[in-house]
Amino acid sequence: MKTLSGTFIAAEDVIEELRQIHHVLDLLSQQGGGSGEVVWASQATLAKRYDMSKSNMCRLLAGGMETGKIRTRQPNGGVRKY
Repeated sequence: MKTLSGTFIAAEDVIEELRQIHHVLDLLSQQGGGSGEVVWASQATLAKRYDMSKSNMCRLLAGGMETGKIRTRQPNGGVRKY
């Protein structure tokens, strides 16, 4: 990504990174189709794995939940898993 100054990143670059992550997630979901195996992860774990902030990951997860591609659960009132 191109940095504009010390700590700022262009919005277009962020959007492109999010599109790439979404594309990879789509590919992963297609590869796992029919296997019946479900993998659960917390928002913080996913944010670390894809090197993004938790708030950006939250937006991605919310979008995935709206489209029905991501499910959530919160066992025993603990950490929410996606």
